[in-house]
Amino acid sequence: MFTYRKNDSHTHQVRLLSPLGVYPNNIFATENSALFVSEELCFSISPLASEISFEDNGYYSEMEWASANEIKLYSSVMLCVNRIDSHSVIYPFSTCHYVSINGCVSNHLFDIAKELIKAINASTGINGWHPFNHQSDRGVPLPPVANNGKKYDLREKGFDVEIQKKVMESLDENNFVLIRGLSTLLRSRMLAAHAYFMEEAIYSLFISLDASFNLILEKLKEEGVSNPSSKDAAVFISKKFNSPETEKYFGEYYDDRIKTFHPKSRFGAYPHAPLMIDDYYFLSDDLISIYLYLSCGYLLLE
Repeated sequence: MFTYRKNDSHTHQVRLLSPLGVYPNNIFATENSALFVSEELCFSISPLASEISFEDNGYYSEMEWASANEIKLYSSVMLCVNRIDSHSVIYPFSTCHYVSINGCVSNHLFDIAKELIKAINASTGINGWHPFNHQSDRGVPLPPVANNGKKYDLREKGFDVEIQKKVMESLDENNFVLIRGLSTLLRSRMLAAHAYFMEEAIYSLFISLDASFNLILEKLKEEGVSNPSSKDAAVFISKKFNSPETEKYFGEYYDDRIKTFHPKSRFGAYPHAPLMIDDYYFLSDDLISIYLYLSCGYLLLE
């Protein structure tokens, strides 16, 4: 059923989720996508989309860690979490499997699970290449279905299925700024799963913050604001979320972003990024609220 190389007959891709993540103890499924969760095995399945031509706008990247449809699915789960009651980290493997599916994916989930277990425990792969022993995934723990697999961290409450469905229905996977912002927000949570990479997790959040800023500017233009500024974006967010108004969009992070991305700047030189652990948690929570609004118009007012 599985192949590791894509061909024209394939309709979906399956990706194993690592126990390094934190998942809802619930299966999220639509007609074309699903996040399968159990104590023994977690994986995602998403429809394949037409590839972006490398020639379009000079675009080229070898850094794609998940497709736009996968980012849409992962984001819908990340954004539907009640952060007072729960927490989520979606942590996929870099390798994926390609399958051909007719009809609703929900009808195939347990068959896919069986095939994925076979793939995980296979002694060899194609031409000696095993997808779960590949160097790019070395050190990422396998789930309980594998020998010496690690237990999953599953959360029983705190995930709103209706919000997840709303995000899946509304999120535009062809809005590349939105996808980049969500992608870096997801990646920041993966990085934060490793204590050594909290600094890099905040780097990723800063990129997500900049993407959200550009999306807010587009909303302001749609509302008739010509040449909107950082101040306009700050006022927009203040009104939407009933939050204190600032002079710049997330102005409290402005100086630290410069100090962080530039080893030497007008602020001086630093041996390490001048950041606090709380910068990660506060900014991550704020961005989840903003991207929930940007994805489907839902306002989470605390």
